[in-house]
Amino acid sequence: DIRVRTIDAIHPDIIANPVANHLERYWVVTPSVVTGTYTYTLQMGYNSASDVTGSEASINPSLWNGSSWLPMVGTAGTNVLNFAGTMNNSNAPLSLTGTEFTGREGVLFYYRSIANGDWSTPAIWEVDTDPAFSAPIAASNAPTSSNSAQVIVSAGTTVTVSAAISALDVIVNGTLQSTTTLVGAYTGIIGSITFNAASNYVHAANGGVVPTATWNTSSSVLLSGIVGATTLGGISGQSFGNWEHDSPGQTSVFSYALAGVATVFKGNFVMDNSGSGSVNFKNSTAAVTTTINGNFTQNGGSFNANVGATAGLTLSVGGAMTIAGGTFNLSTAAVACVLNLSGDFLQTGGTFTQTSATVSTVNFLGTSAIFNQSGGIYTNTYFNYTLS
Repeated sequence: DIRVRTIDAIHPDIIANPVANHLERYWVVTPSVVTGTYTYTLQMGYNSASDVTGSEASINPSLWNGSSWLPMVGTAGTNVLNFAGTMNNSNAPLSLTGTEFTGREGVLFYYRSIANGDWSTPAIWEVDTDPAFSAPIAASNAPTSSNSAQVIVSAGTTVTVSAAISALDVIVNGTLQSTTTLVGAYTGIIGSITFNAASNYVHAANGGVVPTATWNTSSSVLLSGIVGATTLGGISGQSFGNWEHDSPGQTSVFSYALAGVATVFKGNFVMDNSGSGSVNFKNSTAAVTTTINGNFTQNGGSFNANVGATAGLTLSVGGAMTIAGGTFNLSTAAVACVLNLSGDFLQTGGTFTQTSATVSTVNFLGTSAIFNQSGGIYTNTYFNYTLS
């Protein structure tokens, strides 16, 4: 047996501690028994014309526990205060002396993904006011910068960004996948984006932007959606983890547009496939230094490290360089470039060359590194070499 009493007035705590957006109505729910486990759902009616102070869109369901407010997930609109999901004795306990509910300016929720799907789909998220998710419930809205304190893409889930998103902070432990070409897709992130260890970013769109983020060394970026796009924003100047270019449908001459600010790949760089097109690493006239701390591996595609004149590219590879397929061209422009290689050079196929007639330098820095060409084509006409 449950009794519900409607009080057509502002809740006393809102009078004592005003908030800009609230209902001028509250409800007292009194059960006859509160022992054991129980569940319940709530929908409360009000008059939008006379009971709303401030912005109705900014009002969320709230529970008053006698000393503080417990924000609930839900919405206010069309004369209904809707408490989303099923409440229970743990996340919204009732009292024998009466538990008070109203709509008031909400607090921010912590979001985390529980399934694969689009960012805008509420069903893939659960929320909690506790960052430890001690009592999560299903989300009634997708995360935005106005309703979320933090958004977590959980390990084992893939969240797809198909339009511009917003949030305060985003932490990726699973996979964030972009299918939008909007250059402003991530400008709504007010705080930061962090890709933790073993997380993934998949760019499945034909252009757009890579989010500016903090990338763990073991995080990975995969470019899989390039077709006719000629560039992609957000690459130059960042410090990534692992990187893979694998766009089999590519037909374009695609530029990474590396400019004067150093770009770092803290893990491995893999060039797998550029379709019938090609990849230009640097096409600016400014001098550029790019570092790959791990291995550089080319399995296919056409990779031009430098096509920009006036000033050259210094490409440093901290691990091994393996050419198994495709074509690696250090420079096509009339400017000297530098390749610093600390690990082994291993070629089993493909082509390693420089088509520019301006001599570049290959520095073999590894004291016990191996040079082994067992296949493919190696053209050394325009290279000088130094050995450490």
